[in-house]
Amino acid sequence: GYTKIEKINTKKRCAMNKQQAKERIKELREKTEYYAKKYYDDDNPEISDFEYDMLMVELRNLEKEYP
Repeated sequence: GYTKIEKINTKKRCAMNKQQAKERIKELREKTEYYAKKYYDDDNPEISDFEYDMLMVELRNLEKEYP
């Protein structure tokens, strides 16, 4: 399932290899799509705007780092 709070673990990210990054990117895409649907389509947000923004920042950073 999806947790209410997602924290960025920088130590884990620094030690990430390409495959781990690919898996985390996939996970973040699924989560952000889910949360966006809950917010926009269902009018029933499950996380704060700040938490969503932090997921998007992590996703963008990983996509930039591991294209």
